[in-house]
Amino acid sequence: PTHAWSRLMPMSQPTIVGISGCTRSGKSSLASRLATALGSRTKVLSGDSFSKARLAAKCVHGWEASESIDHGAMREAVARLTQDASLEYLLIEGFRAFHDPALVERMDLLVWLALDRETCHRRRMATKPVSETTFTDHLWPTHLEYERTLFEVGGPMDRLRARAVVLDGTESPKDLVQATLAAIRALPPAAPAAPVVDAGPKTGRRASVAPVDVPELQQMQEQVKAGL
Repeated sequence: PTHAWSRLMPMSQPTIVGISGCTRSGKSSLASRLATALGSRTKVLSGDSFSKARLAAKCVHGWEASESIDHGAMREAVARLTQDASLEYLLIEGFRAFHDPALVERMDLLVWLALDRETCHRRRMATKPVSETTFTDHLWPTHLEYERTLFEVGGPMDRLRARAVVLDGTESPKDLVQATLAAIRALPPAAPAAPVVDAGPKTGRRASVAPVDVPELQQMQEQVKAGL
């Protein structure tokens, strides 16, 4: 049966939602809960599936480097999925989900889960611990660099603020799901788009939600950086 959200969202298929943030910010949990809420015509694509040992071995920061992910393969997977006429929502989650401009341009909504250093450290060490050296010298610095490129002037979260939302990763899973569903519901109908291809960083459709409140966004960033 058609899910209730389908009746609220008469969009072209599929609507693509990107979810990113640091490790243990709640990306996969949010994507999973969203998929349940949005119904059976939803697919979750995890960036972790495209992390490659051969690529990580070439990087100074190993698995924490953006280059440890096969972004080309990820684009190809998205291209295939967007050809599925039965798919209504595609959720792309990953700690570097917004690294590739081609994918970002294709996303209808960008969801950033902000988390401070202390909370990130506590959650990581309690679930998938790494050495303090790895966290301090690799994991957290590379996250901050990624975050900086996203939020700097001209970066994706600045340039595409009309279709971007920043959520507090310390909020309850229920509140994060509800906030994201509200943002999805606010998206206007979008025209059919061409599939993502490697040669087309500007391919895809644009859609919009209520613009990110800039003062609130800046306050969130300051709170996150206060954990340094």
